[in-house]
Amino acid sequence: MLNELDALANINLKTREVNAVPTSLKLIRIGTSGSLQDELKVNDILISSYGLGLDSLMQFYEYEENDEISNMLNTIDEQLELLFVNPYLFKAPGDLFSKFGKYFNSGITATCCGFYAPQGRMLRAEAKYEDLIKRLSNIEVNGLRVTNFEMETAAIYGLATLLGHQAVSVNAILANRINHTFSHDPDLVIENTIKKVLEII
Repeated sequence: MLNELDALANINLKTREVNAVPTSLKLIRIGTSGSLQDELKVNDILISSYGLGLDSLMQFYEYEENDEISNMLNTIDEQLELLFVNPYLFKAPGDLFSKFGKYFNSGITATCCGFYAPQGRMLRAEAKYEDLIKRLSNIEVNGLRVTNFEMETAAIYGLATLLGHQAVSVNAILANRINHTFSHDPDLVIENTIKKVLEII
């Protein structure tokens, strides 16, 4: 979807030519998430300072990591030890994060490529990494922890960075995977999150 939004803003759809002066969009993702830290409670709201991609999306795009990101990823790789995953990491691009940061807690958000085994869940198919939740929750880099996970943030931050847009991810915490607690009224939590975001903007 992000590529499509960028095309609407920056490509002449009749001539298929890229506009000479690009437009930078302000993108706010409001979504649900699971907590990976005991102190991040159910029904809390958290914004993502970084998106840690455990999917392969950004491996298909050309970009360069700066030294800070490369060093952070090396530390994360050493702690995470997922043999077949090449994680990527993007900081929230632009000024939106600072605008929301005064109202909410923040942390590194892990983006997984699926809802079940990639998030440490098993139904009938066995998960390769049964201790994935523990591995993610124990990661610490530059004084930051992996606080939560979901399925979009890292991709949004990555593509927004490449395309010159601002972005922030706002997470309604509906479950705490460490202490096994769950929201009893998720619809209300989501509604309140949306209202708070609208008040800020």
